[in-house]
Amino acid sequence: MISYQYDYNHIKKNYQELMNIIYFINLIVPLLQKEFQFILSFEKDNHYKVHFNNFKMSLIRYLETLKVDLIKSININIKILN
Repeated sequence: MISYQYDYNHIKKNYQELMNIIYFINLIVPLLQKEFQFILSFEKDNHYKVHFNNFKMSLIRYLETLKVDLIKSININIKILN
């Protein structure tokens, strides 16, 4: 179970996906209406999935920061499903 933690290609792919998601969101920000909602569905945190936990928290923190940055122009809601 822990072996994937040391699989460089898996880790690289994980962080490239995060980068692509953030890049895509940055591209669509000018197209957003006055109100926008992100609904995220993730697995529960797992001690053995450190890189996935980092991916999840990085994306959530990015969206929270974006929400604060755009508070005067766009109302962004973030909903995290369990």
